[in-house]
Amino acid sequence: MENVTNTIEQAFLNNSQVKSFFKLGKINTLQGRVGNAQKKKFGYNVELSKLVLEAYEQITSEQGKQLMEQNDIHWTREEFYLKAFGWKKAYFGKVKKMGMNQVSFPDSVQAYYDAVEEYEQSGLKASLSVVGYNYFCDNEMTLKEIHDAQASEEADAIDNDETDGEETETETESNTDVSITIKLGEQTICLRRTDGQLISHNDSGDIVNALQDVIDMVNTQGVVSASDVS
Repeated sequence: MENVTNTIEQAFLNNSQVKSFFKLGKINTLQGRVGNAQKKKFGYNVELSKLVLEAYEQITSEQGKQLMEQNDIHWTREEFYLKAFGWKKAYFGKVKKMGMNQVSFPDSVQAYYDAVEEYEQSGLKASLSVVGYNYFCDNEMTLKEIHDAQASEEADAIDNDETDGEETETETESNTDVSITIKLGEQTICLRRTDGQLISHNDSGDIVNALQDVIDMVNTQGVVSASDVS
């Protein structure tokens, strides 16, 4: 797919309301800051991924769809990723998943930094990247060692979206179909279902109790629409 925008589309992307609603300005600024230094680049990607997750929620919201229709924009999600961010959907999916993992596992970024540093001190080489971080979260905070230069180059290629990766995006969106984060006081409960398995660092009893607390709050207090609050 060609990343070519017409006059109407360019006006849409330059619209201040559009930039604010879809986080385009902040995302484009962070895109420009991502440099060659691996740790610095990863740090920017950490921040970028959280904005991308927000943008995805806006893109798929009814308000987002209405905003596009009002501006005579009829893009698929894939076209939005490409025209607004310059990314193929596979890479967008990887960055979005990074944001989701930070929600599910609040301490995972620091744990990933620590694991990589420990590997390096042992004379091993690990991937400090979006792909490496997602692997780390998918495998119970287990680090993947880069065994040779070819594997390292492949990881870099994926990070820079030099591969087509259409199947990878499908897998990213289908493997994890449930992701729940509950913060009650000082306790944070994270639970996700991947490939049919429920995965969490919390105790089963704590998860059940937290879910019951939320159910009780909904039953007694009700729920206010997000549109009414904003």
